[in-house]
Amino acid sequence: MRSKFLPAILGVLFFGLTACSADEKLEPAERYNMQTVESVIQAYAREYPTEKPKLNSSISQNMGYDNNVNLNSSKEGDVFFETRFKFGIEKPFYLGFALWQDMKLKLDYNFNFIAYPEITDASMINNNFNFNLQNRLVGKNILEFNYNFGLIDYPKYGPGSHRANRVSLGFKNYLTSKFYGRLGYGYLHKKYDDRKARYANGTESGSERTDHRHIAELEAGYYLWEKTLLKLRGQYYINDSNDSYYDYYDYSSHKISLTAIHIFSEKFFGLLSFAQAFKDYGHRTTFDNSRVQEDEMFTINTAFLYDFTPSTSISLNLTYRENDSNEPRDEYTETIFSVGLHYSF
Repeated sequence: MRSKFLPAILGVLFFGLTACSADEKLEPAERYNMQTVESVIQAYAREYPTEKPKLNSSISQNMGYDNNVNLNSSKEGDVFFETRFKFGIEKPFYLGFALWQDMKLKLDYNFNFIAYPEITDASMINNNFNFNLQNRLVGKNILEFNYNFGLIDYPKYGPGSHRANRVSLGFKNYLTSKFYGRLGYGYLHKKYDDRKARYANGTESGSERTDHRHIAELEAGYYLWEKTLLKLRGQYYINDSNDSYYDYYDYSSHKISLTAIHIFSEKFFGLLSFAQAFKDYGHRTTFDNSRVQEDEMFTINTAFLYDFTPSTSISLNLTYRENDSNEPRDEYTETIFSVGLHYSF
């Protein structure tokens, strides 16, 4: 039987935010892969909740080691400590209209604090609010709307702090009892609190930097042997910034990933994920100005979780990432190892 606390707990394994990392090289949501894992496990729970409101709260403490915090060739490592609190509520309701009868509303608040004792610029605080509305249409079709607002603060690195707003629409269809497909679109807007946009000559303008991102997603999931979920996911997005200096933050990216979650027993769960991403910078050139920069990243994640009690679990996570680029300064590898203790109530 799938633990009812699994979505919240495995989300902690891959700490992530709807935010941009202070070093601008990799989104924390990509770096720790939380959103991907949570969406996979949510697909496991195909049934809607009961008539009564369902509360979903948890608190977690993680610690680990990141051998390349700044994502560069210097490979400076540091331990990290993370505290996470989540409070959520979901409730089905019925409007009485033909196509809008079976609906579910989910509200979530997430607080994350991650601290690096030595490389303090990477320490981060995130307050995140999420609104999700699902409607079961005729047959096995589900229409979903989601709004997410995040306040992301880097206490030791002011230019990285920003606000993020994301809206998304998704359509999911269960073609059979074991196979589903999903199509989604999202728009993300980020505004930085203490970072000015630059003109083409490199001087600062009077406006704060803002980013706009359009995201298209396509995924397919298959339930294998009732204890394993396989998910193939493709994503394409375009990032556009008002920073004009070499259009440094303008790029497109496409990514494909394969994830498997397996239930070993009623108390023991495992996850394995592979991803390949390609990023094409429209006008950002390499250091010698000889060509437009292009990156290719490979990532592998593995995680295990064990339930001591229905409300207390321990987790183990390992992530390896390798970035190849025609800009030598942006080539790097990273390994993250962490353990966590989680309590759900």
